[in-house]
Amino acid sequence: MGEYWILHAEEDRAKAEKIGGMLQIAGLPVRWTESPDEVREVPELVIAIGSEERLLAWNEIAHRQGFNWLPVRFNRLGGSLGPLVIPGVTACRECLKQRMASLSSPEFPEAGAGFELSWQIFAGIVALEVAKWSSRHKSSFAPLTLGHLLEFDAFHIEGELSAVHRVPTCSVCGVRRSASLAAQPWTEAAVLA
Repeated sequence: MGEYWILHAEEDRAKAEKIGGMLQIAGLPVRWTESPDEVREVPELVIAIGSEERLLAWNEIAHRQGFNWLPVRFNRLGGSLGPLVIPGVTACRECLKQRMASLSSPEFPEAGAGFELSWQIFAGIVALEVAKWSSRHKSSFAPLTLGHLLEFDAFHIEGELSAVHRVPTCSVCGVRRSASLAAQPWTEAAVLA
């Protein structure tokens, strides 16, 4: 079993520790860092917590280095989770940004402050998704965030799961830079085998 890294900004340390504590209870080896440079060997999964700008910057690094990673954004009452990014297989964060822009979807609000109990519930959902990922070869329960964005309002106990597809011409993960090149394969199911 590989290591699980939690990448976070200094202001998100408490949230990172909540998620990491839950993962440790589940028996998963967890390390925390504020710098992507500390992640040298390819981990089992990187859980990246932060602003959209920070997640987009990490997206490029993770794609270049071949790291599987799970983007996490907290907002006032919960947050958004995913899509789980497997370089060359699933949609990346830039694909999500382009898909959201094409739908004229509003930006997710940043979480300066929020309801602590809601954040604890959302941290539990993050930990559950990571546990599903860690047991994907032994269990029939695939992570919901594989190919999907989960937006969850823990205060009102409601969520929305939206499919996120790769953008063939994505500047980060796309293999098709012009219309004359071949279509990309869809290989998400092979990840669970």
